[in-house]
Amino acid sequence: MKTANKFDSEVKVNTVVWITSLYESQQGVTRRILEDLEPFLRDKHVRFEFHEASSEEGLLAYLEYIRDEAAAGMLPIIHIDTHGNVDEGIHIAATKENVAWATIVEKCRQINVETKNNLCVVSLACFSFSAVREVQITSQTPFYILAAPLTEVTAGFVADVVMPFYRHVFEEHALIGAFRSVLIRKLNLMHCEQVLFTAFVKYVRRFCMGKGAKKRIEDLLSEAKGMGMEIKDYDLSRFRKIIKRSIKPTQALLDRYADSFLMGRPINFELDSVLEHAKKMER
Repeated sequence: MKTANKFDSEVKVNTVVWITSLYESQQGVTRRILEDLEPFLRDKHVRFEFHEASSEEGLLAYLEYIRDEAAAGMLPIIHIDTHGNVDEGIHIAATKENVAWATIVEKCRQINVETKNNLCVVSLACFSFSAVREVQITSQTPFYILAAPLTEVTAGFVADVVMPFYRHVFEEHALIGAFRSVLIRKLNLMHCEQVLFTAFVKYVRRFCMGKGAKKRIEDLLSEAKGMGMEIKDYDLSRFRKIIKRSIKPTQALLDRYADSFLMGRPINFELDSVLEHAKKMER
């Protein structure tokens, strides 16, 4: 099971947004959970928002409303209480529509921008960890944290974990601690900082070390020749050294991606740690 390792949560939450779309015969577990959750949140002075999605259009409009509320100060956990499909996304029971993961992720990105990278999403929709396929470090992260399953989840699991999870979140004030204590048995965790760290380790290993670096140097050398640059045989070694220096990863490059992807949040690792992990993977 993939967890956040050393990456811990640094978020503030003042709202739980519960989005549901289930068939009538499946709504009993949700009703029983909310009978306990709503008064608990009220006692903790945490705002509660409930939305039953009746169509794709209605769901997307509601997420736009949450975006506007986030711009006004809402800091939500969005809780997804629907069915999900690996390839087709979130299922809307009332209309039998499916809302693509890419569409959901883009709406979450808009919300996350307004929260300044503080959005937490807890999804108990089956296969909803598939949404991470839409996360790219070349754009702003759609979530600070996403907790979701790679597989199917049962109603029994949902009934067992939701209240203990939220009690831990709001009593212990430790969101990742709540994940590790309660949800880790069935759910995976995407932490935006870990995504950046892992992406950079893979980049360094693939393009800046060993055979990958040698191939990249030769490709860039061939590209330079193809653009008309005249390089004498006795200059090849010197040009290879110049290119090798140019492809060396730098802290400035890491910081630039971090500033964009994490929207200004500081990172808790430096390039040396990336290089150390890349070397271990190289072996």
